[in-house]
Amino acid sequence: MLWLSNPIQPMSRRRRLNAAGLWSLIRYRWRDNWTLAQVYWMSHESDHAIEQAHKTLEINPANALAVGTIAHAYQEAGNHKKEVEQRIKLEQLKGDQARATQLENIFAKAGYAAFLREAARSEEAKRDYDEAAGDYAVLGDKSAAFASLEKAFPDRIELLLLKVDPRLDNLRSDPRYADLLRRMGLPQ
Repeated sequence: MLWLSNPIQPMSRRRRLNAAGLWSLIRYRWRDNWTLAQVYWMSHESDHAIEQAHKTLEINPANALAVGTIAHAYQEAGNHKKEVEQRIKLEQLKGDQARATQLENIFAKAGYAAFLREAARSEEAKRDYDEAAGDYAVLGDKSAAFASLEKAFPDRIELLLLKVDPRLDNLRSDPRYADLLRRMGLPQ
């Protein structure tokens, strides 16, 4: 058994944790770190997002959510090389080395825009429309971004972060964005 003390409580109030309790503590700790990383990313604080997501990876090195957040934060910061490295790592974590190699080759041979187009195409094929919309928006392809958002609309769960996703910043002034918010019942 492990003894943990809360620095706020006196030492006499230590909690005794069994293995299941310790696992719960670790699981919630990485969720808290990852959630805070997401909040930093959505607040346009890329450096803090990356730092916080790395804390999640210290607890769970195979945490795909944290790797994805790091990739998004590097994208927002304009460090496309590191973003691509993280997205390749994400494919490796999913067990798809062939896809990781394919993306690496596309980036090396054809550049960032080709990489994003291929990623968006693949995300659409997997019905991951919010991710595809983010990539299209970063590319500046508003029509394709809105087409992906429209595909995500019936499900709506994918659009929960529509108002705060930094990748969609360049769409916010478009009337189609306001219409999408209205149809979702979100304030404009």
